[in-house]
Amino acid sequence: MANELGQWLGIIIILGLLIAVYRELGAILEPSKSAHDGPPLGTRLPASVRNAAPLKTDHLSVFVGVVTEGCSVCERFLANLERSNAELQNFNVILVAKAATTRYVSELGRLGVRVIVDETGDLTRALNVHATPLILTADRDWRVLRKGVTHRVRDFIGAG
Repeated sequence: MANELGQWLGIIIILGLLIAVYRELGAILEPSKSAHDGPPLGTRLPASVRNAAPLKTDHLSVFVGVVTEGCSVCERFLANLERSNAELQNFNVILVAKAATTRYVSELGRLGVRVIVDETGDLTRALNVHATPLILTADRDWRVLRKGVTHRVRDFIGAG
C-alpha cells in the first residue's frame, strides 16, 4: 500500500514538472507566426479600433497589441512593451484586451497607452485573433503593414 501510494505521488510530481516545463517553453520559444492570425496585410483595421483610438497627429504609425488576461506570454509582451518606449515613440500605441477584468484594465492603463476592452469578443473576431499576444502595425490610414504573434516588441519593430 505504501509503495503504491509512493508511485502515485511520483507520477503526480512528474506530471506537475512536465506541465511546468511545457508552460516555460511556451514563454521562451517564439510563438507561431501563422499568416492566418490577424487581419490580412494591406487591409484597414476595423472601425471599432479606428473610432476608439483617434490618432495623435505627430505620430506616423499605429502599433496595436492584443492581449489576454492570465496569458503568461502576454505578460512578457507587456513587460517588453514597457521597456520599449524609445522604439515606440513614433507610434500611436493601442492595447486591445480580450474580456478583461477591471483590475487588469487598470494595470494596462498604467502603461500610459490607449486601452480598448473587447468585452463581447466582436473586436478580436474582427481582428481575426487566434493567439495572443498579437502585434499589428499600421500606417496613418489604418492599413495593416505587419503582424505577428510574439512577445518580442523590439525585434518586431526593428524588423519592420
